[in-house]
Amino acid sequence: MRITIRVDGQPLDMLLDTGASSFPTPAAARISGTPTVEGEGVTSYITTGTLERWHKAHRDWRVVEDADVEVAVPHHRSA
Repeated sequence: MRITIRVDGQPLDMLLDTGASSFPTPAAARISGTPTVEGEGVTSYITTGTLERWHKAHRDWRVVEDADVEVAVPHHRSA
């Protein structure tokens, strides 16, 4: 299912994937505040370019490097 959300006042088309999962590091799980079951959690993905644009515009938005145990990607949580 495709949905549109707003981030920083701008529309962003997203794909709702109810099967997406992640294996957050302890730091990422603590920061995101989302529950995990036997180490598995839920997540969403954006492109590196989008993350870099958001981070440049909002240095106060937290980015956790190496946030997933199995995939080397940063975890971003806006305010």
